[in-house]
Amino acid sequence: MQRRRGTNRANLYFFTCLTNNRVGVDRYTGMYVREEDIFSAIYYQLKGYIKSRSGFSVEYGSKKEKLEQKITECQAILSDSLE
Repeated sequence: MQRRRGTNRANLYFFTCLTNNRVGVDRYTGMYVREEDIFSAIYYQLKGYIKSRSGFSVEYGSKKEKLEQKITECQAILSDSLE
């Protein structure tokens, strides 16, 4: 893919497939994607990834607290039995 500037609008960019240039228009129709669409797709993928991981960290924190509480209880039992 190659980044190119739109001819009519200077601030519009898009990506084109280089195969079209190598093989020729008559043999390959080619494709293009607007840069804005690529950024939007990346944004939504990252947003979904972060959202899925944030639930993981909350769950992890909850499990960690429970385990720390069990450790404290076990240490108290152990210290009572040693006395």
